[in-house]
Amino acid sequence: MFGLEGVYNVLMAQDFVTVNKRPDVAWEALEAAVIALLAGSLGRESAAR
Repeated sequence: MFGLEGVYNVLMAQDFVTVNKRPDVAWEALEAAVIALLAGSLGRESAAR
């Protein structure tokens, strides 16, 4: 997630995720990539169980 332009902080817990971005970067520019990364991560975690 830190490879995405503008993302500077990510907090992941068992039941939530917080992503912080720089003020000069629009969420619209990040939303699809963040969702795809989270979906991929959750898919791998489910497969490992």
